[in-house]
Amino acid sequence: MADLGIDKEKLAAVLLDNWDELHVLQLKYVAAQLREAELNNMFETTYNSVLSEHEFYACKQTLCERYNVRLGERITSYSNIVLLSDADHEDLLDIAKKKQFHFGYINEDGTYKDECNGSLIRITAENELIVFFISLLPESLQDTLKPAIKNYTKKIKIIELIMEIKGKEA
Repeated sequence: MADLGIDKEKLAAVLLDNWDELHVLQLKYVAAQLREAELNNMFETTYNSVLSEHEFYACKQTLCERYNVRLGERITSYSNIVLLSDADHEDLLDIAKKKQFHFGYINEDGTYKDECNGSLIRITAENELIVFFISLLPESLQDTLKPAIKNYTKKIKIIELIMEIKGKEA
């Protein structure tokens, strides 16, 4: 973390002094990651269900070669929907949205329900972890890190650093 101007040992000491709150936020972050993966799987399963019930065919020649799929081949996997025509893609989305609404994943207007928006859940947990982290730092480091967290790579490094901290009993 030297590239962020943070002494890892001093940081660990400060975070350990606030272990109870830190540990709750660490657990919340891990739970958010798991929930995001679960939700992504639920949505992918919905799309695969639609693809098994309706016939859609690959029609983008250049992409077919990259995906090792023959032009005109039936698409049966969510991972290959990029090969659909724009019209078929829209049809797939419309059918999937009806299923997702029926299962309670999305609102009637097609937006994700907050509890089914995996990215929102994860980002909220990330932000809570980072805000807590920054609040424990001296002001000079806070001023340094606030711009850094807008950089995705640095934000992930900060989260990884925080997640490496283990309690005294660990």
